[in-house]
Amino acid sequence: MRRKQRLLALPRGVERGLRIGILGICGSVLTACSASTSHEPSEPAVQAGSPRRGSEAGSSQGVGARGNSDLGEPCAAKEQPAAPRTDAPTDGMGLVPGGRVQLGASEADLRKLVEVSQADGLRWSRADLGSATPTRQVVLAAYYLDLYPVSVKAYARCVDAGACTEPNMADCSDPEFATWGKPKYAEHPVNCVSWKQAMTYCDSRGARLPTLDEWEFAARGPEGRLFPWGDTPASQLQSRVGNFADRSFAASPESAGLFPVVSYDDGYARTSPVGAFPAGASPFGHLDMAGGIGEMTNSPNFSERQCARRGGSWGQPPVAAASVFEDFYNPDYGSPHTAFRCARTAAAAAK
Repeated sequence: MRRKQRLLALPRGVERGLRIGILGICGSVLTACSASTSHEPSEPAVQAGSPRRGSEAGSSQGVGARGNSDLGEPCAAKEQPAAPRTDAPTDGMGLVPGGRVQLGASEADLRKLVEVSQADGLRWSRADLGSATPTRQVVLAAYYLDLYPVSVKAYARCVDAGACTEPNMADCSDPEFATWGKPKYAEHPVNCVSWKQAMTYCDSRGARLPTLDEWEFAARGPEGRLFPWGDTPASQLQSRVGNFADRSFAASPESAGLFPVVSYDDGYARTSPVGAFPAGASPFGHLDMAGGIGEMTNSPNFSERQCARRGGSWGQPPVAAASVFEDFYNPDYGSPHTAFRCARTAAAAAK
């Protein structure tokens, strides 16, 4: 039997308190949505006569199969992929400019996060923050990234088109918390999808999963923000910026043994619709990059033999959604706490 995955791979000193079966770690990639009032991406581009990759992943074993010849190895993208499909639409995606950027957590960042956690009553120390991403300087080509996580509604269109397969509940830890197959969650991020299923969805749109560097820069911007909206924690803001373990979560049975911050209330005990928190936008206009459901990247994690996941969760306190914290997911299985969004290299940058 597959063991439960842990919720968070950071703050070691508080990990015991954050650990709970229903909040197993996940990987998520968020999907593209329209920059207009609609949060939905364009229809999947299914080539006539082409093999339906979703059908290949139809069985329980197929969903978790690794080494697909079309999609590559899970989390093998240590560097930014190039050669985008130039005819792929970018509706619902936001452009992130390229260049030389500084990423990772500095000592000043970590000290600030200690202060934030203590203000929220979590009593973290500097030693608890040993799993933040290392500082590094990288060069990124310009790329597009979905403005929102991929919703259940958007993923269902891909399934209906025959390009994707349904999330496999047999391979999903705690399927009670799955958003798939529940009409009231149609606008929420789709979860319980494996790495292969997420890549297949993105591939149907001429896109891919983002690398860790791409995801972090889109969330933090050139200023190196701790959170997508800035350095001030959600608990100290007047506006709602994301979905976290808060007052609404504290009223649910899932909060037992965790550390909800009751000075903040996003109005949702579990997941929330994509794009529900416009005040939490990143410097480049991307939403839902903190809290809600953690997101997959297609890069290996720095300190685990897994794939890198970022963004926190609805079952974690707001400070845990800092963009520099490490987390990971198992690419072979889906999780109710893993979502995703898609990326593609800007055509001009690949020439």
